Amino acid sequence: MPESGVRASPSLEAHGRAEHIRLCAIIPAMHKRVLSVTPIEGGTLKRADGLTSTMPMSHQTRFQLQVAANHLLTYTDAMKDTDTPTRYAGHSLVRGALEGAVTALWLQQPGTLARRALRSLRWTWWEQNDAADFAAEVGTDASDEKASMLALLEADKNRIKGLNQDSVDHPRPTRTAMIIDVQRRLPAMPQPTILAAWRQTSSLAHGNSAVARMSFNLASIEGASEHLRYATTSWAVSSALLRTAVAAFDASVSKFEERAAETPSHRRPPSPA
Repeated sequence: MPESGVRASPSLEAHGRAEHIRLCAIIPAMHKRVLSVTPIEGGTLKRADGLTSTMPMSHQTRFQLQVAANHLLTYTDAMKDTDTPTRYAGHSLVRGALEGAVTALWLQQPGTLARRALRSLRWTWWEQNDAADFAAEVGTDASDEKASMLALLEADKNRIKGLNQDSVDHPRPTRTAMIIDVQRRLPAMPQPTILAAWRQTSSLAHGNSAVARMSFNLASIEGASEHLRYATTSWAVSSALLRTAVAAFDASVSKFEERAAETPSHRRPPSPA
């Protein structure tokens, strides 16, 4: 509900709700695009799979997109037939979608096959580290498996021309650094930016009351100039954050489709007239 004594803009909220409904409606079709991507034989993504045999890059990328899609689909299911915009829990789903989409984009963005393969190998190694940490927490020693995985990944890396000076065992970038790296390579995106949306959804999901006050006191939606002051919830805020997540997801799926159709000459086959 709006804060006492503050009048919300009905037109802005109506705009936000209509946008929210539109976005939720297109998510299932976007998920189907993820499932339908098939790397062409002899293409660069198929070649990348051969260079990352421990965890093929196309499988890795599709998994991250499936993670993003699952968060978005769960969000749309939770919001179905409701008259109330999301509060705190729903923002954790939008944040998860942003993270999955960004990870898939980060894996695909380097301009050369070798650099993309290196990112893929490093991501597999970081996931193995996470698995080993989890195993240790529940009383299982996974150090031998971890060492074996590193040896396999380094062997994969050593077969790739131009990576002699690089190591798979490399510090993992922060989530913020990954988002900044991805965001600066993208064309114009809707507001808020991916980084702003990720920070906002993270803070709201974790119950950061200061960010909540700032979010709902200065909430705006693209195409409208009015501002809202809401204590806990707003269609304008919910739709703006979802719009950025959907845009990031769409950009990541589009890049996956592009890489899957890419030939060794790095030129995508022309689209049919």
